[in-house]
Amino acid sequence: DAARAPDRVRALARSVLVGLLKALKGDDAERATRLRVVALEAVAPWAPWLVVDSNLAPRTCRALCGLLCRVVEPAPEEADDERVAMVARETRLQRDAIEALRAVLAHTRDLRVDARGDETVEAHALRRCYAAFARDVAGKGASAQKARKAFASVALVQDALAGFYEDAGADAAYRTAFVAVRQLALKVRSALATRAPDDVAQVLSWKFLHCARLWARCVCGNAAPERLGELAFPLCQTLFGALELAAAPSKAPFRLHCVRCLHDVAAATECFVPTTKPLLATLDECSRGGGGGGDGRGGVDDGGDFGAELDCGDKRDASARASLGREALEQLLDFLELHRYAPALPELALVPLVALKKLATSGTR
Repeated sequence: DAARAPDRVRALARSVLVGLLKALKGDDAERATRLRVVALEAVAPWAPWLVVDSNLAPRTCRALCGLLCRVVEPAPEEADDERVAMVARETRLQRDAIEALRAVLAHTRDLRVDARGDETVEAHALRRCYAAFARDVAGKGASAQKARKAFASVALVQDALAGFYEDAGADAAYRTAFVAVRQLALKVRSALATRAPDDVAQVLSWKFLHCARLWARCVCGNAAPERLGELAFPLCQTLFGALELAAAPSKAPFRLHCVRCLHDVAAATECFVPTTKPLLATLDECSRGGGGGGDGRGGVDDGGDFGAELDCGDKRDASARASLGREALEQLLDFLELHRYAPALPELALVPLVALKKLATSGTR
């Protein structure tokens, strides 16, 4: 038992853990990266000894969060072997950091962080991980090109954080998630109140969407009321506020991303989330301009993919409208599928059916 070990053994363990911590916080040189690999492998066996010093556990968590929450750009197709090996090495570091952090939390989750009063190491790690994710991963998509390069890292870190929240205690998970969702809600409320271009741009961004997706995943994985189920309503209200800011036709891809999150939350919590309005608005926009969508030869262009887009900009040609309309229609069918066994299904389906019939009639004229 590390807590009952002799002072001499505890001092030796502390010196080893301090050495590991220094190795984890090294620079980005290749030698330091190789040293990090060795240090990460040693964290799990030494994790039970983190109790010898109350400051070691939170410091180790912060170092591991820094290794996990960063963008590793994928190697281009024409990249040489050295570049491919570097990307593989950096990705391995991220995955090893996930396992190391999981081992640290398994032994220290209930310890108190001296500098934070009643905050536990588990709550501290969850809070710092999300802050690092929002700042260093989700926030790296300032341009469309940079956002695409960050997608793989965003997915990896989102998977890791969703797993941490599923394993976390109910109190630590709810406290940290509540604060984060509230921050998103305040950002949306400010943008709705001022309509200032800078405030609106902060909401209609990849950073906001990645963070909202993360919390949608966390709520879906912890949908019980005693876990994060109580956050489903404020999260949905936040997304509806973002949808109101994305009323412009060029923001249709952003709306579809938000609606997908809403459908995931509705399916996990078995709650009614009305999403037909933004979907029908997108379908109506796609039906305008003539052509009905296609490749100019009577067919439909399946090459248009807005999964990696937030703003379709000037892409309002027939193929772009067809791609957006197809996605909106699929999500409308998902909405009806979610409520197929609900007694109110006839009433829920009436408005979409009337709107679709109207669109189909106008498209044949």
